Amino acid sequence: MTNAFYVALTFKLRTLGSRDRAAEVKAREESSWEHLGVPREDMAKAVKAVVGQADIDVLMPFAQRLWNEPVWEFKIAALSMMNLEHVSVNGELWRFVIDCGPQVDGPALADCLALVGRRCLRDDPARLDDLAKWPASSNKWMRYSALCFTTQWTEKGFDPAPVLEWVRTLAADKEQCVQDMIGDWIRKLGANDSNRRNMFLAAHGDELKPEVLAEGRR
Repeated sequence: MTNAFYVALTFKLRTLGSRDRAAEVKAREESSWEHLGVPREDMAKAVKAVVGQADIDVLMPFAQRLWNEPVWEFKIAALSMMNLEHVSVNGELWRFVIDCGPQVDGPALADCLALVGRRCLRDDPARLDDLAKWPASSNKWMRYSALCFTTQWTEKGFDPAPVLEWVRTLAADKEQCVQDMIGDWIRKLGANDSNRRNMFLAAHGDELKPEVLAEGRR
């Protein structure tokens, strides 16, 4: 079954590609992977058409095989199928997410991985502990993902303290993607807990870029 899925989906994706679009996306993503130039909406349709209602036990080997290929669209497809509503969340899916982290090298992969990561964290918030080393990673997209995964800790009913500590350690990070994610995270926190937001900005606002500070205050 896995091989049939793999052959069907990879063939379909290769037929949907565009050389010009591939070059454009590769440059935008600053990606090291091969790009086929498949529009995202076409990728989503292809994934749904091939996998149908197959669940995690069938899809996991397929997703792992796709992720291990050096093709950007295959990696996006692997994450997209793991984010389908009917796909069950379990420990194996979370391990897959954690294993994918070090290979993430651009915004689209990071955001797709975060969609799956958030599903896993909502299923079991204790999984947060497994991200503890990500804010110190040399990979800027893993540092970004540590906050992108954890926006639910800005919501009522969650104690933001553990993730706020990560935000504090990242406040002086010079990477724009990390700074932008800090602004987004703090803004969302302020919508539910303005006191915690204001305390954080009073203590660390001078470490943030002006536009990020403005976003956090919004």
